[in-house]
Amino acid sequence: MKKFNLFLLATLVASLISCSSNQKVSSPDGAVEAQIVQENGLLALKVSLHGSEIAQWQIGGMSFEEEGFDFTGKLKQKGVSFAKIDEEYTIPTGKVSIYQNKANEMTVSYINGYGKAMRLLVRAYNDGVAFRYAFDNNETMQVKEERTTLVIPESSNVWAMEYMIESEDYFFKRSPFEMNNPLYALPVLVETTKGQWLLVHEADVLGRSAAASLSDYKGNGQFILTIEYTQANENAIMAFPYWSTPWRMMIVGDTPGTIVESVMTENLNPPSAINDMSWIKPGVAVFPWWGNNRANSDKELLKSYIDLAKEMGWTVLEFDIALIGSSARARDTWLTTPWIK
Repeated sequence: MKKFNLFLLATLVASLISCSSNQKVSSPDGAVEAQIVQENGLLALKVSLHGSEIAQWQIGGMSFEEEGFDFTGKLKQKGVSFAKIDEEYTIPTGKVSIYQNKANEMTVSYINGYGKAMRLLVRAYNDGVAFRYAFDNNETMQVKEERTTLVIPESSNVWAMEYMIESEDYFFKRSPFEMNNPLYALPVLVETTKGQWLLVHEADVLGRSAAASLSDYKGNGQFILTIEYTQANENAIMAFPYWSTPWRMMIVGDTPGTIVESVMTENLNPPSAINDMSWIKPGVAVFPWWGNNRANSDKELLKSYIDLAKEMGWTVLEFDIALIGSSARARDTWLTTPWIK
């Protein structure tokens, strides 16, 4: 997340009514382009680098449990507007001392058969493209489904981690045809046969939506964006007034270096809710759990780790209070352990 130091310039460039024409937005340097096209009754967001299509999103829309709020088909385009994003900010640590957030943004408005509105926001950066669905509903609704599909060249190399809740596994190199696990966690790295690179990820999740994964390979270069919106009623995602999905993003470049150097994820995340971040400082930590997953239950052993940190000049002890008494995160145990305080 980020803290704004200077300004956000959002300049409305144009607004028009169109029901059939294709719409596009280019990055400030013109190298990256995102174009919305209609093919076989479906919307697609095509992402191009130096004039060559690198991948696309199939935009299937969203639906909600409430009557009349289905945006998965028969949408009528009502208008399109363009804005310029130009800002600077700093965060306590990261890749650069001053972050530059520069992009061109396109907003396409649609209505469904019930006259309800949905907006598609698309941003083009010099190193990638991001989009999200946005709704200006006046009431809280329950999200039912999102229909979004990633399409990449079938002959690509893909580095992906099979989904696991801990997100602690290897990113194996595979062809799409070898990707038959039910889910793959984001991010996913892709190398096309043209030697172009893209990283598929998301930003601005922040608890108002479930995190996304990719499905197993569906053929024709397709992976379905998978979000468990309604695992159970009590865990259903609620769409509050002026609700939007996280940004679905692609970092694209001619070399992996573009992806490594990119700050697109930071740019798409909202400002920090912490006003004073002067106390947040990076440091080197001793990590007892990695050497002994029961160390957090042993007060005397933890003291020896503190002594080690002192001897080595490290400033931080990483202390998993949730692992006290058990490797299974026994919350009731650590809440009643007297020496934690």
